[in-house]
Amino acid sequence: GPVYQAGTLSGNPVAVAAGLATLKLVQAPGFYDRLSETARNEYFRGEAEQFRRDNPRRSIELAVIKIGRMWSPRPLCKEYSRPLYVAAAMMYTIPFFILTLMGLLRAHQPPRAAKLLLVMPAIYLTLAAAYSVGSLRYRIPAEVPMAIVAAAGLYSLSPLAGKGPGRGANDNRTD
Repeated sequence: GPVYQAGTLSGNPVAVAAGLATLKLVQAPGFYDRLSETARNEYFRGEAEQFRRDNPRRSIELAVIKIGRMWSPRPLCKEYSRPLYVAAAMMYTIPFFILTLMGLLRAHQPPRAAKLLLVMPAIYLTLAAAYSVGSLRYRIPAEVPMAIVAAAGLYSLSPLAGKGPGRGANDNRTD
């Protein structure tokens, strides 16, 4: 059924496991006296890994949901669900995504290696979101380099795109 998103950590198996583990730990006598930061980190990591082992299908489902939330073209929180906010977000996001794809697939510049380098933050952040926390705001750092690829996609639509570097529409040089 539908997934309710109430906050950054909603539906995150790592957060759920860590939350349950925290409750167990905090209730134990002498918790703060005997648990170092490193020990807490190891304990929570172990609980999260155990959740993944015990619930592999649910972990994959949640990862897909988190990726979908991260790349959603519309705002996810209730505060920005008014039609004006949704329309503004979609008027920006949908063309941006289309131009980025065009830049990756159609544009001759920048070179393929540069395009890969420019989209690596998006790939990395997507994988990080799938593994831990997924939210639309976590893609924002990836949008800056993606904008360069989107600009290449926009330029590929221009009549100047086939003319080569420095050649204008009225420039008939053959050198």
